[in-house]
Amino acid sequence: MASFSINVLRSRPRKKDGKMQIVAQISAHGSSFIHSGIYVFESEWDTNNRIVLGKDSNALNRTLKLFALRIQHAFNSLYIQGKLKTTQAKEIKRIIEYGELLDSNNSIIDTTVTDDTKPIVGNSKKQKSVSFFDFADIVLERINKQKTRETYVATKEKLKQFYKSENPESDINNLIFNDIDVGFVKRLDLFMEKQGLAVNTRSFYLRNLRKFYNDAIDENIASLEAYPFRRFKIKNEETKHRNMEIDELIKLRNHSEKPHQRQYIDMFFLGFYLIGINMVDLCGLTEITRSGRVEYRRSKTGRLYSIKVEQEAMKLIKKYRGKNHLLNIMDRYGDHTNYLNRLNKNLKEIDKRLSWYYARHTWATIAAELDVPDDVIKMALGHGKKTVTDVYIKRNQKKVDDANRKVIDYINNYKI
Repeated sequence: MASFSINVLRSRPRKKDGKMQIVAQISAHGSSFIHSGIYVFESEWDTNNRIVLGKDSNALNRTLKLFALRIQHAFNSLYIQGKLKTTQAKEIKRIIEYGELLDSNNSIIDTTVTDDTKPIVGNSKKQKSVSFFDFADIVLERINKQKTRETYVATKEKLKQFYKSENPESDINNLIFNDIDVGFVKRLDLFMEKQGLAVNTRSFYLRNLRKFYNDAIDENIASLEAYPFRRFKIKNEETKHRNMEIDELIKLRNHSEKPHQRQYIDMFFLGFYLIGINMVDLCGLTEITRSGRVEYRRSKTGRLYSIKVEQEAMKLIKKYRGKNHLLNIMDRYGDHTNYLNRLNKNLKEIDKRLSWYYARHTWATIAAELDVPDDVIKMALGHGKKTVTDVYIKRNQKKVDDANRKVIDYINNYKI
């Protein structure tokens, strides 16, 4: 019976640095080697578990897993056709390297990678290929940014909800990329609409699904010919403005109906005084510089960012000073997301429309009304793409400082 095994190739000359290549040895009426393109030192290879150890092992093992899945799929396809017992190793190697099989009529047979460890018996139309959710886990392991990872985890969970609603008795791992056609995407969109999700929220999940599918195509796991988003257009609608009128802002600052809400109102205004800083960045602050600024690298863009701490912001920082962080949020919650959810819940008790993001949008709206130039507002909010120019030309931060002071003075002197 044909088989394959993965190991380092010790019998061939090594690279100059001593590394050996990991290969798959195909045994079937002869023997052939398929090169994985992965090189490791002998000390980095776990022979028993057939995995890479040490530095970069996670990324290398993901690549190695996909390499093994591609080989296993070729074995499964040959088994289904009844050709596995008679096909020679060198022919199996050709099938794997070219990525396609030909049937008796010389028609291309789909060669989507499978994650099974044994040949599949049964109808080829019911053939189990790589589970969407297994592949999604591989993609998630590659994402380093926490916020980005959270968005894709949310998409994965939404897909689970939808799949279970249509297939309550089925294992979620039965969902493969061949199942994700135009009809699937349309039903998913309708499912989310019935859940009450807005157009832009649905488009958020659909764009993330499209990203998963595109990655699967790049890994030769999904077929470009079956790409569902070629015929399905993801809709978007203009986002509603999330800003407060000036009199609403003043009333919020003076709000005193429920004492426990004071801290959330204070935190809203601290975000406002710090030009709409993101919550994850606010929670990550540890100090104020000698020049009276908070400086950090924005989690969303990776850009270095600097904001002058005005006296109004300093007063609130002193009120909520933390032990290991600038604010005590992380002392009490340990996770910015939990606190953000609590803050938004309490803000909505005051005004159903209100959320943390209103601070950022309201600052920008007031700045525009005070004729602060658009480029200064964009600079203040950190908008725009990172370019080589940003590295060599120091931005005129004083313009942003002056704009922020102008906005704060305006609300301080505003009379309802």
